[in-house]
Amino acid sequence: QPGDYKVVLLASNGCSDTTDFEMIHVFKTPRVDFSAVPYTVCIGDSIRFKNESEALTGTLWKFGDGSTTALTNPAHYYNAAGTYNVTLIGSIQYSTGNACMDSAMKKVSVVATQPGDFSMSDTLGKCVPFKVTFTNLTHPSALTVWDFGDGKKDTGDVVIHTFSSVGEFAVKMSATHPAGCSFGATKKVYIQAPSGDWSYDHGYICENTPVRYQVNAQNVDSLRWFFGDGTSITTTTNIVFHSYTRSGKYVPYVLLMAGEKCSVLLPGLDTIKVDYYSAGFRFAEQRACGTSTVSFIDTSRSAFGIAAWDWNFGDGSTGSGARPQHTYNSTNNWPVQLIIRTVGGCTDTTT
Repeated sequence: QPGDYKVVLLASNGCSDTTDFEMIHVFKTPRVDFSAVPYTVCIGDSIRFKNESEALTGTLWKFGDGSTTALTNPAHYYNAAGTYNVTLIGSIQYSTGNACMDSAMKKVSVVATQPGDFSMSDTLGKCVPFKVTFTNLTHPSALTVWDFGDGKKDTGDVVIHTFSSVGEFAVKMSATHPAGCSFGATKKVYIQAPSGDWSYDHGYICENTPVRYQVNAQNVDSLRWFFGDGTSITTTTNIVFHSYTRSGKYVPYVLLMAGEKCSVLLPGLDTIKVDYYSAGFRFAEQRACGTSTVSFIDTSRSAFGIAAWDWNFGDGSTGSGARPQHTYNSTNNWPVQLIIRTVGGCTDTTT
């Protein structure tokens, strides 16, 4: 403890004794303490140190990165991330020439990344496309990079992004401080617009055969079907049938409806080829004694063409091709049958 102490020495040799004393003065050791604001910073940000010691006649700060200062309440910034031991050495100089000192040490952290913040104009979409404005609230920023979670990216303090599909998207922002630190934040955008897929009969369709359409969708109120032939219907059921009244190539599409203003298009990816067809033929005879040679000429029609002709001449003989000939060797009325097969696989028969 500090104070004045009288130290006495008593000496004796058995015959006599004597005493002596000295006065010892113990000086007070200073109380040294400090605080940092804040204790964790990003690269390039300053830390303010407050000297909370009692009255000192001398101070020395050691910041742990090789830098020092004798200021009473200094500020310091670090160029690299890491944990640093900051030491304050305080001293009191007494008039006798004696100097007493003590020290205090505390840790500060310098990091390369810190939490950032940004705002969004909206977080829940009921229809696509859905447009959202994102604003960086962490300043200053030399470069702000955005990852919207749907495979798209952008840069800038204020950006506008359009989401074109349904789902939950984690939007990430990284704002780089001019000194090199990165401030990051992640928020979510939810898109609950109509979505789905569909299928339908396609390729060659024989006349009058109904085409089946089916939609598998979410977040819809109704379905608006467009069949490609100028007709359309609106239903709440996901399966419909439609018959085409004439030959042609048709590409349908359907709108997924949610309310009055939101519609999502599902385009048709496959062509429907409707084939109207009719089998027919005419013939010419060359008669001779005991035989008749008949030439048959196909008069069938098909929108996409005829691939095969199968003839039954009625007397047990058959033939093929568009213009066959056949010789009859006996007298009779012969029922001749023609079966056509179109390019699309449709068949028709005439006798």
